[in-house]
Amino acid sequence: MAFLMRTLLALMLLTAPMAGQPVSRKKPPVQREPPFIRSLRTKARHGQARAQFDLGVCYRYGQGVAQDDAQAAIWYRKAAEQGYGKAQYNLGVCYDLGKGVAQDHEEAAAWYHKAADQGNAKAQYNLAVSYKFGQGVSQDWVEAYAWFDLAASQGESIAVESRDNLMELLRPEELQRGKAREQILLAEIQIPAEKPPRKKKRGSRG
Repeated sequence: MAFLMRTLLALMLLTAPMAGQPVSRKKPPVQREPPFIRSLRTKARHGQARAQFDLGVCYRYGQGVAQDDAQAAIWYRKAAEQGYGKAQYNLGVCYDLGKGVAQDHEEAAAWYHKAADQGNAKAQYNLAVSYKFGQGVSQDWVEAYAWFDLAASQGESIAVESRDNLMELLRPEELQRGKAREQILLAEIQIPAEKPPRKKKRGSRG
């Protein structure tokens, strides 16, 4: 036991600074941001909505920066306030889940609505869910049906099942009102145009 104590004491002495020896006070090296983050940040600070959104995504997932939900929400908001649909949707999710902001279902539904009006299918689905359960908006199954069907028509597969399940709960006259409401929404919202198919390079196989 005495030998063990002497050994430990020797180790402590070896690791302790000698009397009068200056203690090193080197500052930890400054972590420099990757070039793509510096480029994004410059563009974002100059007001480019796409760069603001992308920077928010980097903060959300810790890509090139320390993960920070609050910073993600800040940059999503900057892009969302410029009308950038993807940022509006993501900001809605932040409010829905309380990520980086205080949870607020009314605020979430408001941002989903802005993105849904621009044809964002995921936002249309989430808005439909909000109407179905009365979360952040007054419960309205007719309105929910219209948004579910819009999202489904754009290929949002989860919206198909949700729409079909809701149909079983609607009376025939409610279903007709839902379809009529969808036609009104179609005339108002901006459905994203389909991207033209890429031209095949010469020599590529079909």
